[in-house]
Amino acid sequence: MRQNLASWHGSHEARTRLFRRHIHNVVEDIRREMPLREARHFIALGGDARFAAARLGPEEVPAGTVRSVTKDAFLAFCEEMAALDEEALVERYRLPMVEAETLLPALLAYRELLLETQAEAVLVPDASLRAGMLLDMARSEQGLGLEDLSRVVLLSAAALGEKYRYDAKHAKNVAHLSARLFDELRSEHGLGTRDRLLLEVAALLHDVGIYVSLRGHHKHSQYLLSVSEIFGLSREDMAIVSNVARYHRRAGPNKSQLPYMALDSDARVLVNKLAAILRVANALDADHLQKVQDVKIVKEDEAWVLEVEGAGDLTMERLAALARADQISEVFGRRVSFREAGVRP
Repeated sequence: MRQNLASWHGSHEARTRLFRRHIHNVVEDIRREMPLREARHFIALGGDARFAAARLGPEEVPAGTVRSVTKDAFLAFCEEMAALDEEALVERYRLPMVEAETLLPALLAYRELLLETQAEAVLVPDASLRAGMLLDMARSEQGLGLEDLSRVVLLSAAALGEKYRYDAKHAKNVAHLSARLFDELRSEHGLGTRDRLLLEVAALLHDVGIYVSLRGHHKHSQYLLSVSEIFGLSREDMAIVSNVARYHRRAGPNKSQLPYMALDSDARVLVNKLAAILRVANALDADHLQKVQDVKIVKEDEAWVLEVEGAGDLTMERLAALARADQISEVFGRRVSFREAGVRP
């Protein structure tokens, strides 16, 4: 179903029916893989579950408390929330609109899964999966180095890409080429390893908006990523990632675009640099055939030459890369040209 349910526009009743049908189908798939009927305990993680538990019990509890909500109370609360549209949720509970849009699908998913189990209560820890994994890493004897953490972040990003049915081969090739360009330009952009990771994540997920619609998919990518979570990345990181993905095609950043202007000045500079790199990397796989395997930057006078290693006819990649090099020229003040090196017939 190539449709972002949380942002689909229609009557509240129609959207709720669509949520229920889609979630039911997903749970049917899960049932085939897992013996849900044998489950006697139901643990719900995440802000949506904590929101429900807080409404059904004391709002404030000691740190580390595991709330317990009876099955009947939780199911009744889900149905109560299903009767409210996003505007009503915002008004009644003072929720940000982004959280209001995702609350109902999340609760209906919990509801559908709970009904498949033998659990008589929902256990809601005052913690998140992300926090638990980070704590586990911190407590391990060796811990995770930055390289290991980056690998986990990229695996989480790939899982999000799978959710939105991304073209994995294209995404991974663009991420590889983006990282190569980043490394080649280290002396020019002055950015660090963390920034490189954000670029790789944006490159992996730049096309997820196609799940909503091919037309204007860069804008849909920005929205989907802005409301998504990736293990190890903060909300501020995701704001940068979503904006970088937004500018992988079409017009570059400008002051008329609110998500971009919501960033502080340093973050906007970072987005400008990373998006400039991503645009070229994406162009180097213009036909999604992974013909370009490597790219180097050769500095000749005041210009940069994209020296590309690949296989087959790279005419489309050359034309696309030169067309998408506009932002690199603007951000770094360098004219860009294209040269094939080591092309195999």
